[in-house]
Amino acid sequence: MKFLKGMLRVNKFKFLTLYFSSIGLKQSLQNLVGLLRMPFNNEEELRLTFHSNFSARFNNKPVFSYSSARASLCACLQALGIQKGDEVLISSFTCLAVPTAVIAAGASPKYYDIDPDTMNAEKESLNKLI
Repeated sequence: MKFLKGMLRVNKFKFLTLYFSSIGLKQSLQNLVGLLRMPFNNEEELRLTFHSNFSARFNNKPVFSYSSARASLCACLQALGIQKGDEVLISSFTCLAVPTAVIAAGASPKYYDIDPDTMNAEKESLNKLI
């Protein structure tokens, strides 16, 4: 493991952030301990433990974890019943992950314009697409 500008290299492809503005010191240390214990633990056991601990924070409601925000957005769209042939309106001021998730859900992204002063949706642009 090697430190790299606020990041801890876990392996060739994975990094763990060490910036405490996004998560606290306690959570960072818990993540680090979890990474160090990984080779000695059963991955399925870790996943179940994580889910049960996280669920306990939300009155034991079901929880789900995903490898990325893109994957979780795709799952949310599918849970809403978005499917092939549907269109999803997306702000033209977005990142690549949003339309990629829409396409992965089987739908077509349709972009609406934004007001450059407010960064909010332009009413006329939305009305044309609806």
